[in-house]
Amino acid sequence: SFVALCSLNLSAEEERGEKFVYVMSNKSSHNSVVQYIRRNNGTLEWRGEVPTGGRGTGATGVDPLGSQDSLVLSGDGHLLLAVNAGSNELSVLEVKDDRLRWRDKEWSGGVFPNSVALSGDLAYVLNAKGNTPNITGFRLDPEGFIEEIPGAKVALPPGTAGANDIRFSDDGTKLLVTVSGTNQILVFEVGDDGVAGAPTPQVSAGASPFGIRFGRNGIAVVSEAAGSASSYN
Repeated sequence: SFVALCSLNLSAEEERGEKFVYVMSNKSSHNSVVQYIRRNNGTLEWRGEVPTGGRGTGATGVDPLGSQDSLVLSGDGHLLLAVNAGSNELSVLEVKDDRLRWRDKEWSGGVFPNSVALSGDLAYVLNAKGNTPNITGFRLDPEGFIEEIPGAKVALPPGTAGANDIRFSDDGTKLLVTVSGTNQILVFEVGDDGVAGAPTPQVSAGASPFGIRFGRNGIAVVSEAAGSASSYN
């Protein structure tokens, strides 16, 4: 059902007056993205469903991925990035002529990719599990093809558990990662070459930091699964 799909992840776009909503299914057999038209009265009309070319995890609990931003829309609204946590891949889909189509797929660089961040043509995937959880960087060309950046794989600190979200600062010079399992926020400096440096951990102001958004003047707002939110400059 739509409600079950919506609980996983959702992105929205407006093009030539039409509004769209995208929902990732996270199906274990074949992950997919569903496109809806959003009418002015708020109702949704099914437009189509496109496979990502990878696998999700299926309905394993209330929040199977334990993450935010597993489906991300580019700034111009023409490309969608989707993680495939069941097959350890990152997929790119293109919006063309108001229709969604598959473009490319690459190994995510680790195990259990559950979140992806995008700044211009630079994308970073959060691989939250395995022996060494990490973030891995990719370049995205205008046609929607992706390629891993050499040297852009950075391990999370030893003992990291429960990484939930990865997000670029507005200027693209920093990456933030929330880790609810250890109540930390990791800050990565990103060089001009797109390669992220080693993380600087800091203790979260609230318990179980989860989702990240940036507001005015570079202020980061972090939602906390314990039932609160905190802001940082």
